[in-house]
Amino acid sequence: FRDADGDEIIVKAQGGRVNADMFTFSPTGDLLLVDLNAGWNPKPGANLVFFVKQSGGDGLLNIGAITGSEMNLGKISITGDIGQIDLTPLNLLKPVLKQLVVGSFGMMGAANQIPGTIDPLVSEIAGSVSRIQVQRNIQLASLRIDGKLGSITIGGEFNGTGALDSAQLASLGLATAGVAGGGTLANSGLNAGSIGNLNIKQSLNNAAVQSGGNIGSASVSGSINKGAIVAGGKIGVVKVFQSITSDDLNAPSVIAARGRLEPKNAGAAIAINSFIVRGEVRNAEILIGYDSTFAAVNPDAGLGTITVKGNWTASSLAVGIEDGMDDGFGQNDTIIPEAAPDSIFARIANIVIGGTVTGTVAGGDSFAITAQRIFNAKIGGIKLALDKLLPDDLLLGGTTDFRLKEIS
Repeated sequence: FRDADGDEIIVKAQGGRVNADMFTFSPTGDLLLVDLNAGWNPKPGANLVFFVKQSGGDGLLNIGAITGSEMNLGKISITGDIGQIDLTPLNLLKPVLKQLVVGSFGMMGAANQIPGTIDPLVSEIAGSVSRIQVQRNIQLASLRIDGKLGSITIGGEFNGTGALDSAQLASLGLATAGVAGGGTLANSGLNAGSIGNLNIKQSLNNAAVQSGGNIGSASVSGSINKGAIVAGGKIGVVKVFQSITSDDLNAPSVIAARGRLEPKNAGAAIAINSFIVRGEVRNAEILIGYDSTFAAVNPDAGLGTITVKGNWTASSLAVGIEDGMDDGFGQNDTIIPEAAPDSIFARIANIVIGGTVTGTVAGGDSFAITAQRIFNAKIGGIKLALDKLLPDDLLLGGTTDFRLKEIS
């Protein structure tokens, strides 16, 4: 068939037979829906690939939605945009989809879907997905994957209109005025049972990535702007090649990891092994010992090494510590409650900040780097003289509202 701008589309299916009933078009020729249950009957591991022969058009095929139930597929490949994809598996022990390759997610908006579509631009995938590759941007779209996501690579930006909803912000003791709400994810995000590798080639803007379990590694080649990366388990490595920032004082960027509950030793308690930011950290919360709902649950969680090349401004790093009075870290903080006390304590192994550390000149706020124990800290090239026996409480910067503080 030909798409709306005249390009010839060739559909190749392996392990099943394609028929015209699978496709729903708009009056202008836009492909609104591909229903994989409308007579295809694919074999396990079947591939579905849409090829485009450019004939005066843009060389891209855009699809509003793809739906399929009780199937385990190999690869789905689309050159253009996909609004949403909803799949359920036949065999729960195998991936519902091994590989998804798309040009972009959500760029065409809900207008490219059948009128009355429930939750447009929200993809629901029941089961695991081995690999997702988005060649360009994810724009105002949400992906919810019940099982494991092996890896996801986003060639462009991941854009939304608000990373955290009002309930999540309230759980952090932050104001919620003007913040978009709407469930676990706000207006754009990725939610999976676990994530092997997350790789965003540009920036994460106003969007959230949440894993109920571990994230093997998270790499953002641009910046995190009013965004969130959250793991209900561990994160191996976090690497941001530019900065972590937010221009909205009511909605900081957030990186959070719970770590392992009741670890056997200090090594097993590490929630993030390595955290590297090559730019600045400004208006951000880094929360260690917090789960994917931002609840403070793990007093044993630890952080390996955090390195920030630039300045640290109006931001807090809390490891195993909660803001008990919701008045900002650095004052009235407490250790996260523990049902059965043990010999493991929340610790930071190494802190290296290349620039300055400051809060704000405004009154009524407070920021801190805080844990039960901080072993080494170097700020602006100067190693801090930390007490090896007594808890440290150091006022840093020139704004009187930033502290490096150990809680015993």
